[in-house]
Amino acid sequence: ARSLCRYGCRAIDDEHHIFIDCRRFHKLRKEATVSVSRLTATRIDDTLVWPLGSSTYYLGYLPPLDALLSAVRFDTVIAREKFLSGISKGWHYSGIRLASRIFGLYQKERRDAEIKRTR
Repeated sequence: ARSLCRYGCRAIDDEHHIFIDCRRFHKLRKEATVSVSRLTATRIDDTLVWPLGSSTYYLGYLPPLDALLSAVRFDTVIAREKFLSGISKGWHYSGIRLASRIFGLYQKERRDAEIKRTR
């Protein structure tokens, strides 16, 4: 039997909930989304529109960049691929950093609660 979220959410305390839905880490997810938006805005002039209405890059999902860049002209195919690769890498690294921050805080708070309970 799994327990409910230790942060008071009415949800099972599992990996999906902690990384995706838990309100305790909403601020970290929001900060990462803003960071990725800034990274992208420096590379694309138009506002990037997420097909599902919210960012999910930290799950490994990227919007269809090819469709968004159809109006952007590049000098060579290599320049275009380099541009797309740069955006994808930036989003990927941001997702890894977000997961690390959430997991680190989760582990620290779990340990602190365990220490407090054993005193």
